[in-house]
Formats: sequence, structure tokens, C-alpha cells
Amino acid sequence: MAFGFQSIAPYLGAVGNELVNLDEDIEGADDYAGQVLIYVAEVGAAIQAGEDIPEIPELISKGVTGKINTGLKATLRIASAALTIAQFQVSGKAATVLKYLNQVLRALIAGRPVPPTPVGILGVSKTHSVGLIPALESRLTQIESQISSLQKTPATP
Repeated sequence: MAFGFQSIAPYLGAVGNELVNLDEDIEGADDYAGQVLIYVAEVGAAIQAGEDIPEIPELISKGVTGKINTGLKATLRIASAALTIAQFQVSGKAATVLKYLNQVLRALIAGRPVPPTPVGILGVSKTHSVGLIPALESRLTQIESQISSLQKTPATP
């Protein structure tokens, strides 16, 4: 079986889930890293389904100042290596988001605080969805107009 981002993403999500459930608190650097990996799995699922990249969750976009303990660094190194390969297997918004998430993991591994997500990266995950809204509104207006004209036309027996 060839290594592909879509095939490895669910496993990264499972690792993320374990990091989140590692202890009682939900605000440490381990929980943050877990949320990053869960989001990576969501990005993988969206790519596989041909959907838009989901928005970066607020929890991730806030950043974190805590540090990962030494035992978890090995796990994050493996996830980072997988993301390094994955970011070259996808293109466009997905590649930009994966590159950023890999930088986040590397900062955690190095013991550096992760600053809030740059607005440019947040915009990357939102762009396509936001652009669809005017088109949907226009289409809804057309449909309403068609329904209105059908309701005004008398039915013929």
C-alpha cells in the first residue's frame, strides 16, 4: 500500500484523540497538540470527499504557551514527519494549511509557544466557503421568483 495523506490522516486523528484524553485537563499543550492532529484528520477527510477544507477551530487558532512533555515529543515527531510528506501530496489551500499545522507541531516539539494563527492562514481555510454565499443567495432569489410566478399562474384542468 502506498503512503498517502488520506490513508494516514485518520491515524493521526486517533493519536490526537489519545492526546486529548491523556489526562483530566483540557487546556494543556498535549490537548492542543491533540486538537491539531484531530483537525489534520478532518482536513484529510475533506480532501478525500472532495469538500472544502474546514475552518481552523477556534481552540487551535488561539495558540498555546504550554510545553509538551519529553515523552510526547517522539509522537509529535512522527506526526510532523507524516505532515511533511503530506503537504507535498496535496495542493492549494490544503497544502498551505498542512504546512502551517506542521510548523505548529515543530514549535511544540521545540518547546516554543505557539502564537495565535495568522489571519492569512485563517483566511485560507475560509475563502472558498465565503465565496459561495453570494452565489447561493442569488440562486435562492431565482428559485423564490420561480415559485412566486408558478403560484400566480392559474392551474389548467
